[in-house]
Amino acid sequence: MTSNEQAPGVSERQAHAEATYERLFGPRDNTAPDHDPELMEILRRFIFGDVFGSGVLDDQTRELITVTVLACMQTLPQLKSHTAAALNVGLQPVQIREAIYQLAPFIGFPRTLNAIATVNSIFEAQGIQLPLPDQGTVSDTDRYPKASPSKPRSTATRSRTTSPTCRSRSTSYCRDS
Repeated sequence: MTSNEQAPGVSERQAHAEATYERLFGPRDNTAPDHDPELMEILRRFIFGDVFGSGVLDDQTRELITVTVLACMQTLPQLKSHTAAALNVGLQPVQIREAIYQLAPFIGFPRTLNAIATVNSIFEAQGIQLPLPDQGTVSDTDRYPKASPSKPRSTATRSRTTSPTCRSRSTSYCRDS
């Protein structure tokens, strides 16, 4: 059977879903235990037949989005699978790591640490040397611009006359010191 042909009784949607799944994860292991085949079929057809087949995003972008959402949700088993898929479609380990780093202010460091440990386990399983190279572009010494001696740093403060809440001078930032 050629790649354009599909097995008898297989819908175009199902064939597309299977092809997408294989592109991301490799050939499906039909010998692996499947305790709920009906749910997995629904999942594969929807995610890989419908969602991954719509729009203009390429597989790398879709997988990077998927990895970050799974990290946010702390669905770590699925994060493992999609980290491997992200590598399979050509994302570099540092791209995955940097995307997870970007989540820290939003999901907190404990969840970020969980996600990093999860993606690192996949990196190690695939023979990727850890730690990954640092990607920082700013050091503590040059993080903030230095004030010139003739021009002190700006100290932005709220205007006491423009804020409607300052009319009553009841808020702490409106009171005179």
